[in-house]
Amino acid sequence: NNSDGSYPSFRTGNKMMMGKHCILFTIDKLEEDGFIWMGVAKENFYYNTDANPDEDYNSHGYTSVGEILVCGRIKGQGREKVRQGDEVAIVVDFQERSIVWYRNSHPVAFFEGFDGSGLYFSVVMGHK
Repeated sequence: NNSDGSYPSFRTGNKMMMGKHCILFTIDKLEEDGFIWMGVAKENFYYNTDANPDEDYNSHGYTSVGEILVCGRIKGQGREKVRQGDEVAIVVDFQERSIVWYRNSHPVAFFEGFDGSGLYFSVVMGHK
């Protein structure tokens, strides 16, 4: 976390407007009490300071503790946790309005019916 207790938030530079998009990355380091939110959000996402981004960012994410969070609300719990060394993929389909999260090539979460376009792959990191 930042010195003020806020959570650092990052996004990619490429805006997704239509079609199908995928990002793949490896969790190089995740401490025992570490937390990662991984998903998509609006351009202003880098202003976010919360572990669970709210509706201001049109955020749709999956967390390292196995939750699906949409615009600040829990939409699913009890899914697989993400651990250090895991490979994570996020697939966004604007035609189907769906997002699928993969852990080590296996689907772990799915959300259908997101709103908007002009979204970016985004990440929040910190300690809970």
